[in-house]
Amino acid sequence: MRHATHDDIAALIELGRPFLSAHPMLKGVAVSDEQLQGAMTNIIDQGVVIVAESVDGSLVGMLAGMICPVWCAPETRVATELAWWMKPGNRHGMTAVRMVRDFEEWANQRGATHFVMSSIPSFGPRSSQLIERLGYQLVETSFAK
Repeated sequence: MRHATHDDIAALIELGRPFLSAHPMLKGVAVSDEQLQGAMTNIIDQGVVIVAESVDGSLVGMLAGMICPVWCAPETRVATELAWWMKPGNRHGMTAVRMVRDFEEWANQRGATHFVMSSIPSFGPRSSQLIERLGYQLVETSFAK
């Protein structure tokens, strides 16, 4: 487990493509490699991308997140997960848990006191169950159109 650098952007784009194509809100949205490169550059520069590697060094998982103020209490900082994805064959063991804990530690060191993780219902219940086991509670439901 480590934090991504700009040298990882091409591999992050490749890793993230299945996530983007399966994400229900992005159906029919054309996302270019240039857009993803810009987004990953911004997140690496302003936030964090935690990557999980296989024994051969290829990326098998990522958690991207940033810190921002709470809209009604700007002195309170919240760390928000933007994207969290593991290759299907690597969704076992403790890697996903370690990525979340690394994200929390990174955010704590930067003054975050609140944390937001999300899951996508159409991907199945496993990520929601894991998030709850890590101490998170459901506080809001989002709807998209």
